[in-house]
Amino acid sequence: AEAKERAKREAEEARRAEEAEEKAREEAEGALYKGMVKLVISSSIDADHMKELEGNLRQIKNLRLVLFGGSVEDGVQVVVKAEEPIRLIKVLREIPLVEEVVGTGKEIRIALKTKQ
Repeated sequence: AEAKERAKREAEEARRAEEAEEKAREEAEGALYKGMVKLVISSSIDADHMKELEGNLRQIKNLRLVLFGGSVEDGVQVVVKAEEPIRLIKVLREIPLVEEVVGTGKEIRIALKTKQ
């Protein structure tokens, strides 16, 4: 009976942790960004991916590309400027090339899908 009780408790804790994570994701997605924001591409990226990502970013309404650059050590860094408040994380997650988006303050880390 004790093992069953513990399993039930652990399942409940796991469910709660999952809900908290989901809530954090939703809050991050709902976060409004305005002004300058740095996007850091954490995965290795080739020229085709760069062009595709740049094209996708240019299509986002009220978002201006300020700087597109980077180095081998730091990866690609893109500075964008949101003219109006924008749910940037949510918008970035909708780009087909993007696998994961994590925002902290004025910096958003993006992991791209690897080529098939």
